[in-house]
Amino acid sequence: MKWWLWLCLILVGVTTSVRAQENEPAGSDTSAEPAKPRAAPQVGIAPGTPQTGSLILTPAQEAESATSSTTPSDGAWHFDFHGFLRAPMRLGFGSGEDASPDAGQGGKIHAPGQVPDNTFTDWRYTNNVPGPWVELRFLYGNGRVTGNVSIAAYNITDGGYRNLQAQLGIDQAFINFDFSDLLGANGGLVWNVGVFQNRYGAAGRYDAGKYETYLFGRTHVAGETLTAFYHLTNLVTLTLEHGIGAKLEISPRVSGLPEPNPPYLPYAGPAQQGTQLVHHAHLMLSIGDNLQIGAHYLTTWTADARLMGEKDGRITTLGIDAKLLDSRFGDAYLGYAHLESRDPIRVGEGLETLHSISGWNLRDNFFGQMATGSGEIDTVLFQYTLSLAKYLLYPEPFWGQGPDIVVSLFGMYNRISSDDPMFKGATSKLKWGAEATYTPLGFLGISARFDRVQPDLNDNTLAFSAISPRIVLRSEFVTHEQILLQYTHYFYGKNVTPAWPSSALPPDPDAFMIAAIMWW
Repeated sequence: MKWWLWLCLILVGVTTSVRAQENEPAGSDTSAEPAKPRAAPQVGIAPGTPQTGSLILTPAQEAESATSSTTPSDGAWHFDFHGFLRAPMRLGFGSGEDASPDAGQGGKIHAPGQVPDNTFTDWRYTNNVPGPWVELRFLYGNGRVTGNVSIAAYNITDGGYRNLQAQLGIDQAFINFDFSDLLGANGGLVWNVGVFQNRYGAAGRYDAGKYETYLFGRTHVAGETLTAFYHLTNLVTLTLEHGIGAKLEISPRVSGLPEPNPPYLPYAGPAQQGTQLVHHAHLMLSIGDNLQIGAHYLTTWTADARLMGEKDGRITTLGIDAKLLDSRFGDAYLGYAHLESRDPIRVGEGLETLHSISGWNLRDNFFGQMATGSGEIDTVLFQYTLSLAKYLLYPEPFWGQGPDIVVSLFGMYNRISSDDPMFKGATSKLKWGAEATYTPLGFLGISARFDRVQPDLNDNTLAFSAISPRIVLRSEFVTHEQILLQYTHYFYGKNVTPAWPSSALPPDPDAFMIAAIMWW
């Protein structure tokens, strides 16, 4: 779909919403009521919000209560607790030819499956068969200031093994200062200080979207982010956000061993990382309760090259996006980003973008392991979700309290260029998909998803497709838990390989997953 058609859809939705808000019932006199301060608009996903990955849209009122602090504004100190868990069993069914085509061992079962799209740091990742994730957030505050501490892990020890890299421990710790009433009803300030994540370019309403990646970036540093907002009119709000940060310390890289790191330490890259800094700035215009239009700039760099031959690196991403939320015509996201990468190998994990957690990972995903990683990437990311019940019942509100059909379309296109003579990667990448979910009963949903992934548009032998029917079980229509039963069948090009660490083995054509998901 052309970009201008998306913009037309967004404008139609927001126009309908704005008109509804402006047409107050006759005789409703609110002039005598004092204006109340309004909460600060969120640029991206707010720090303190758990990283969710639900496959069924959560009703708005439930999701907002589950991801926002309930700290009272009366000055009393209060404790709050939020979290998210995803615990999947993932199986792949292969041919048994892992070691040799002549092994004659029959079919094999792999856990997790040897499939190309199940590694988060691989561009081919689809978030269709996601791995474990647990995040616990503890908040204590009084409405003006709130302390936030989170514990997280991407492996659950009792069902696997004690993977020290996956046990993130105390993952974030920061203080939130809320001065949303600084200018009364006209606007205010919000300040976050400490170790936390800012997330920009999220295609989903409450999460990073179907691909669980960020168009502009997610920060992983210690520092501060200041948000200032002002209500230009009753329906239009201008928001400015600015932040700076740095990695607390450099990831250690042990030399003199066959591998650069022992297995209990995270991989530190092919070269020693440098002291890393992050700087970002954003401007957002909110129109009504439904439309957000933003401009974003993020840059991360090193500035401590010590040895002859070392080069400091920099990664910069900038662009614009538009997001339509909770309209009759559904939720929509459309964004464009331009990324410039210069000698990124020594740039660490301070800025994660486009499935890449660091500079060397960005190089591997887009430029190839033999290249320097210097070049440019232009990206378009889109996602559209429509609730048929919400559309048909309008203007009556629908919060998931009855049968519904929800359909989604989503995709990402990347255009890569580089002057590096060792650049051997694809010049264009595309992945897209569609999903439909029917919930006939309060406890039952029937869903199917299709994905098409093309790592190189000039080489179809690297492309693959997947179709995934699933059953969704839960306790009622408006709820916080899901049990997913999913089967996936893959259609592979002849040169498709599984994701790391099984890239040298044949891919599994079939996969099965049963997963427990809950958020609070």
